[in-house]
Amino acid sequence: EDDFGGFRFYLSDDQGQSWIGPGIGLFELGIATHPSDLNLVLGSDNVGVLIGNNGIQGSFAHETNIGFASVQVHDFSQSFEHYYVATEAGLAFTKEYYNPFINGYDQWTSTNGVFPVPGVGDQEGVSSVAVNPANNQHIVCGYKGGFFVSFAGVSDFFQVTPANWNNTLH
Repeated sequence: EDDFGGFRFYLSDDQGQSWIGPGIGLFELGIATHPSDLNLVLGSDNVGVLIGNNGIQGSFAHETNIGFASVQVHDFSQSFEHYYVATEAGLAFTKEYYNPFINGYDQWTSTNGVFPVPGVGDQEGVSSVAVNPANNQHIVCGYKGGFFVSFAGVSDFFQVTPANWNNTLH
């Protein structure tokens, strides 16, 4: 069992003669190795596609992947023209949610928004988000380990965990 209450899976590239766990940050169920080059591995960290050239336990980097756009949405909040979406893959932000001239993933790219907002949430993403209706720079996000708060908009979140917060009761 892993640190998040789920089961830990192991992988074999030699028909079960040896087993190894996935690399740091990879989700177990989204991994594939190249059939003839076992050093080339594709995986997922629930935000996007990762690629590594040093085997299953090597280092991985995000690969540009515009088509990876299907995530579960938990909550939505807006203030003025700022829109925040809490998803299983993290917090998303855009100023272009209702712009009919900007479609799909373009709403969340660096020109128009941010997805995922760096440093907010955990491997299970963000479960809730609220934006102060009078001040779109004040945002509160909930996740399994507590809360993230910003008083300066999308770029300046910090973690807040109440002293009596119990991770097993939610």
